[in-house]
Amino acid sequence: MLFRSPENTEIVACIVDQYLRCRELAETTLSDGNGHKLRYTLRTLSHALNAVRHLVLQQRFQLRRALFEGFQLSFEGTLDASSTKAMRRILKKAFLKEDSKKIDLDHPGRRPGRKESKCEYVIIKPFWIKAGPLEQVDWSKTGANGKAKFILTANALTNLRRLARALATGPWPVLLEGPTSSGKTTLVEYIAARCGHRVIRINNHEYTDVQEYTGSFAADQNGLLSFRDGILVQALRRGHWVILDELNLAPSEVLEALNRLLDDNRELYLAETNETVKPHPNFRLFATQNPSGVYGGRKPLSRAFRNRFIELHIGDIPSDEMAEILEQRCGCPRSEEHTS
Repeated sequence: MLFRSPENTEIVACIVDQYLRCRELAETTLSDGNGHKLRYTLRTLSHALNAVRHLVLQQRFQLRRALFEGFQLSFEGTLDASSTKAMRRILKKAFLKEDSKKIDLDHPGRRPGRKESKCEYVIIKPFWIKAGPLEQVDWSKTGANGKAKFILTANALTNLRRLARALATGPWPVLLEGPTSSGKTTLVEYIAARCGHRVIRINNHEYTDVQEYTGSFAADQNGLLSFRDGILVQALRRGHWVILDELNLAPSEVLEALNRLLDDNRELYLAETNETVKPHPNFRLFATQNPSGVYGGRKPLSRAFRNRFIELHIGDIPSDEMAEILEQRCGCPRSEEHTS
């Protein structure tokens, strides 16, 4: 275990202190991207420590740097801009201390796995992400038409690093919440293309049928009834990445069906065939949603349900970056002010 050795006694005490400090600040100071108070639980701490374990053992990070990144992942993901800055100062002081000048937070660790391993990895600095079977395509590179499909603005690079950290530190699902057109879905699609994974999108609405996810019995070409896997089950078996768009529009029976898949055992039970489907190692689950109470029809998801995800708040694209995107994607020149 990472923290059993006597020399790590101080670090264990520091972890406990920071968890209690974060819980206190959540009650008094911090707020999420929608202006609401937060609630940190032992599951939040568990996600952070599991992330630390992956970063040390898989990404070969130093322990203090891994603690800083792990706590950022679990405790900072949903915060608004001012709360994020406050949290980052606290975590740097707690975990990096005098080593902060020596630690380059953008320097990648060693490539995971052994040299003889057949697994390939893609670097999304500073994290290594397991590659998929498809061709790896970087949408930010200029194409044959002289334009890039995805513009890596400063804000996009920050969000890309946050998402890459979530992918590198565990198999858990990721929930991206933010206003419409803030780039939530495109960000996942971009990193999937970079790493060579196929993405399946499932759009949710109030009439979404759970059988679209899991499957149903249907007649085959011979007129015999057989069970046909739904979109989600197919992706589970084949190792695709799945994006559940507008998750907080989905009916309750869909959310209930997802519960076991979102839990740590990552299983999906099919009652129709009495089968428990375990996901392919490459399978990853993402969900996106607009904030409830701001956009019509969006219901708030329960805190217990949301705690099963690693959450990332994606804010609006800044106006100057929007101008940069339009200029590069559409070839629209920026307007210039003329003075007489």
